[in-house]
Amino acid sequence: MKFSIILAFTIFFTSCELFHPDPQIPSVPMIYFDFNENNTSSGIEDFKTFGNQNLSYKPGIKDSCLDLSITSRSRKPVIIKTKGDLMLEHQPQMAVMVWVKQKLNDLETYGIIGNKSIDASHEKGWIISTTPKGAWKLQLSDGLQNWEYTATPSRQRINDGKWHQLGFYINKDENMTYTYFDGQPVGILNMQNFTNFEADYHLHIGCNPGSNDYSKDAFNGMIDEIGIWSKPLSHEDFKNAYLCLKKEKLPSTEYAGETFKVLTWNIWNGGKQMGKTAGINQIVNVIKKSGADIVSLQEDFGAGQYISDKLGFTYYKCSENLSLLSRFPISKTHQIFRPLNIGIVQLLLKENDPILICPIWLSFTPNIKGMLANPEANQDTIINIEEKSRGSEVRFILSELKKFSTQIESGSIILAGDFNSGSHLDWTADNINNKYNKVIPFPTSILLEENNYTDAYRQIWPGNLKKQGNTYSPIFKEGYNDRIDFVYYKGTTIEAIDASVIDKTDSFFPSDHAALLITFKRKQK
Repeated sequence: MKFSIILAFTIFFTSCELFHPDPQIPSVPMIYFDFNENNTSSGIEDFKTFGNQNLSYKPGIKDSCLDLSITSRSRKPVIIKTKGDLMLEHQPQMAVMVWVKQKLNDLETYGIIGNKSIDASHEKGWIISTTPKGAWKLQLSDGLQNWEYTATPSRQRINDGKWHQLGFYINKDENMTYTYFDGQPVGILNMQNFTNFEADYHLHIGCNPGSNDYSKDAFNGMIDEIGIWSKPLSHEDFKNAYLCLKKEKLPSTEYAGETFKVLTWNIWNGGKQMGKTAGINQIVNVIKKSGADIVSLQEDFGAGQYISDKLGFTYYKCSENLSLLSRFPISKTHQIFRPLNIGIVQLLLKENDPILICPIWLSFTPNIKGMLANPEANQDTIINIEEKSRGSEVRFILSELKKFSTQIESGSIILAGDFNSGSHLDWTADNINNKYNKVIPFPTSILLEENNYTDAYRQIWPGNLKKQGNTYSPIFKEGYNDRIDFVYYKGTTIEAIDASVIDKTDSFFPSDHAALLITFKRKQK
């Protein structure tokens, strides 16, 4: 009996070791500096280091680290001869990890690691730097286009005197860059049509590459365990690299329960139209109160990064205009049509339960609001204008969505956004008194219906007399009013069970569009 118990425990603990090995730093880096009393790279590529090698070291995240703080005897950045070699033209995937410990409450802007100058949009390359608010940011450029992820201190503060892992992974084949903070994915940038990052500078560690005075502009703190890889790295790789060195428990992954909520909202000029601070914080308050799990934003204009940090969500930036925030893991992204108008995000409601979510925005021009409200306007003229503009955009989108038909048939897809167009389900004969005495068969909504997409709001509220559902405009109530923001869905794994329009708060309302909130129930496969 005793032998059986011992054997059982032996098998149990052995199997734990086999199936739960200690987390490791990813293997085969191109460059790896552990700064263990030297600045020699243990990576597979032999990149030379410039200048005087008499650097200062202090205890770091693991052993010793590069010391650029007030205790340093030699505040010198490290410059690696990489210009012309460290390019995505040569490496279709590239990942960077770095550990930093910034001086407590320092609000200066410093370069941490990179090969282009901070805020220099004309320069090619990438740079991780600090921000004047105590967080960090990543900037990338191919000399023609620029991309930026700016973290906020509400979630990603680094000037707290503690060690933090920062990183990013570029996948040129997918045209995406993923950003990471302390072992967790925090942002995704759509980088459609970028070429490569042939840098204008060599790799600089601990300063802004474009600085005229490296000692003056050197990072105020400590830097450690820098790795650069030319291979794909996963979310799990960044997580394991964090746990390997920090050994702190990370928050568990959030998945959907039996129901989940999708909110779409045009937040009006980046949420700041009603106040640069008050406006955007009111946007956050409304979203939090709604309990939304997935948020499609239009007129993002950089606000989504702030909002996602406030919510603790992952941020996907499709374009300056369009983004998606998710409580649930983002496993993949796709791009169809134009990033200004639509993106595709694959979320995991459960570990093996993916769903496609598409933030969407159709063109606001030509603006026919005046024509719709004009009793003399011709119906055929309105339909013709809609058909050639927003109707045409929907045709292209539906055509390109066909490549996902297999996934949609076995799962579900949601389109959520500002369509800048009405619906044939609202502009009906029995609702003519609320629709400027017009019956309009809008091509956008008809096309979606013909392709088996369900209007979630009208499914829950099938009439249109009692529940108009107008989303434009909670502020300009005396002018044109209509339902132009929609959530459509298609598939076998979800069903809409509730719908509401959010158009008021206890104080001011922060947007000219109402938010639309849909509750979905997950169906058993």
